[in-house]
Amino acid sequence: DGFGGTNAALQGRLAAGTFVVFATSYDAGASGSYSLTVKEAQPPSEAGEGVAFSASMEPGNTYEGELTDNDPTLDDGTHYQLIRFQGRAGDEMTATLSSEDFDPYLILALGNGDLSGLERLTENDDADTATVNSQITFPLPADGIYTLVVNSYEEDTGAYELHLETAAPDYSRFSAGDTDPEGRYALIVGIDDYPGTGSDLTGPTHDAEMMAQVLLDGYMFEPQNVILLENEEATRLNIANGIIRHLGKAGRNGVAVFFFSGHGTRVGRNVGFLDNEADGQDDGIYVYGHGGESSIILDEELGYLLSQLKGNTFVAVDACYSGTISRAEGGPQAKSADINSPDVANNIRLPKTFISDELGAGYAFGSSAGDVSSVFNQPQRSVVMSSSSEEQVSWTVNDWPDGSRPASLFTYYLAKEMRNATGAVTFRDLLRRVSQQVDAYVSNSGGKYEAQTAQLAGPGLERPIRSFMLGF
Repeated sequence: DGFGGTNAALQGRLAAGTFVVFATSYDAGASGSYSLTVKEAQPPSEAGEGVAFSASMEPGNTYEGELTDNDPTLDDGTHYQLIRFQGRAGDEMTATLSSEDFDPYLILALGNGDLSGLERLTENDDADTATVNSQITFPLPADGIYTLVVNSYEEDTGAYELHLETAAPDYSRFSAGDTDPEGRYALIVGIDDYPGTGSDLTGPTHDAEMMAQVLLDGYMFEPQNVILLENEEATRLNIANGIIRHLGKAGRNGVAVFFFSGHGTRVGRNVGFLDNEADGQDDGIYVYGHGGESSIILDEELGYLLSQLKGNTFVAVDACYSGTISRAEGGPQAKSADINSPDVANNIRLPKTFISDELGAGYAFGSSAGDVSSVFNQPQRSVVMSSSSEEQVSWTVNDWPDGSRPASLFTYYLAKEMRNATGAVTFRDLLRRVSQQVDAYVSNSGGKYEAQTAQLAGPGLERPIRSFMLGF
């Protein structure tokens, strides 16, 4: 499954005999037409003009090879060879190409086919000013087979060494500190700066900082228990690990808070590992992936992760799934990313597996998946707030009358009312107070903003917010 896009390829040195190739689909039950091509290549030692030398290597090893005049050339006339390795999404890869015979040039690509079919990810000439050796350090964006293209800067040839290392991402920050069954933990996420330029927002990182400060000042959360993920740190796997490893520390008498501010998005046909929702759409939050690309966390995946939590759980999501992005400078922005727009489509890599599979072994997950508002079934222990109804737009505001930094309309008033809430104020009261102020702001905007109606779900709506958040 690693031949660029969704195509697959096998390559290897075979003994004499008869072999069977099993052609199947990645998704269970999928069917349709396909083409299967079998090519016989010359052994590397006999490779001639136009036939790319190809070999495989394992991370943690050094491959010794030789670039020759018989190797095929790139458009600039320089020779190249292809070295494959198996990679896992999120792992950080470092490859170093050195030679005493030529000035090395190294290219990293995703895929396992001919050069023309590979997805080029990054490249390097000189690792630093002190050497002509090449080095690439890059977070791998997907599970699959990768290709290192060994190349020379000029048309020279000769012996070379290629050293490869991969390292799993470091999620220790989410596991740091003691696990307190009665502790209170928060994961706060805000994304302003998305891959590309057409999807950027002004406000969500300020939203995240406001919410973190409310928890620290108004609800006495311990600083080490509040983790803030902003912009490129807010990756699909960082968020998932933050929910499971960090928020998961809260026991039945503890508190877990998850907040997200950024774009929502809607996928017309889902990515293949879930049934479509009733309306034929799949909703999700628009986050970072790996290697500077963007990704999504589907609503069902987010609900699935949050359903694993044992403590009192408060979820607030300031995003929307409908509407278009306003690019008017200084004007309001809708917090919905159109997955079909060129800026999003050119920078996104959709996941191929459900999020629990990406987290790997060691987690005992339940078996059901539902959207965020439907997964909680423990009476009085969960509350979910969202900034608008499914078909409405959620807005950011750049020009607050009090001179505040740009912030999202919903979160600005949510943070204010959470800070001001007295002991008797319930979550339902909180929603009413926030909604009144959002409605008033929209009404007084002279048509600049459309209505957005905050939503509230979960069995804990009548609980006082202060006793809930303080773990009483």
